[in-house]
Amino acid sequence: KMDISVANASRDIHRTEFYPSAHVGHTSEIGTFVLGYARRVNRPGIWKLEPYITYEDYYTKIIGNPDIAPEYIQSLELSYRKSFKGGHSISLTGYQRWMTDVVDIIRRPYEPGVTLDSIINAGDRNVTGLEFSGVVKANKWWTTTANGHLNHYDFNATYEGCTDISGMCYAFSWINQFNITSTTKLQFDSHYVGPHHLTQGKEKAYCFFDLAAKQDLFKGRMTVSLSAHDVFRTARFRNWRAMDDLRSDTWVKPHYPNVTLNVSWRFNTQPKEKAQKSGDSHEHEAVFEGKDF
Repeated sequence: KMDISVANASRDIHRTEFYPSAHVGHTSEIGTFVLGYARRVNRPGIWKLEPYITYEDYYTKIIGNPDIAPEYIQSLELSYRKSFKGGHSISLTGYQRWMTDVVDIIRRPYEPGVTLDSIINAGDRNVTGLEFSGVVKANKWWTTTANGHLNHYDFNATYEGCTDISGMCYAFSWINQFNITSTTKLQFDSHYVGPHHLTQGKEKAYCFFDLAAKQDLFKGRMTVSLSAHDVFRTARFRNWRAMDDLRSDTWVKPHYPNVTLNVSWRFNTQPKEKAQKSGDSHEHEAVFEGKDF
């Protein structure tokens, strides 16, 4: 329920909806297969509903939309997982997703040198894709993980100013974890994000690299991790939007250095041997705590 002083902006919204999901799996000598279906929703946050114009930066204003509808997603997935001796594993997931009332931002001229971003329901999108992950424990001190996804999408625009789009989207990452000692680990990641289309334009591809160190203290109760993001300064972001009366280019270069320190303390921890037997061990976990990007 929104009581807003702006004329005709107050809303009292009630929805009763059903979000079913079902999964069935089968495990055999060749691996585990899982077939699943789910219907989900992305509801707009409160700020997306507020019809006030605010500054996003010096050159961009943004306004919410009290009539924005939720984005609904239906997903059908088939996955395969296989673990091998020595800590190796592989997983593949094929999926089909149908999205209606896709929430996006459309940009228009507003004032000289300033644009206005409006939150809209841009249209419907169908996505067919494949996700994969492979873990290889090369030896006692090196574990490498490769992740990626590849999909083809079809976007049907239902909002004026947006265009129909079809294309490919992909991203890859390579994560290397090095065990220096039983309590000290290093991790080096490389990431590549492929280009993809926006409802008004396109976003260029970019890559970035991260370096992290983790130290366990007090028999694993305390963990200290230090992460340096984009160590080679390659994460330069660019997108552009085009309309009949607008050409908008956005360039972003992160500030450096970008370093994150995380300290955590675990209560009621189990000894390592007991944790491994109970399946609660994080020995092969690829991403460090505190490495949040």
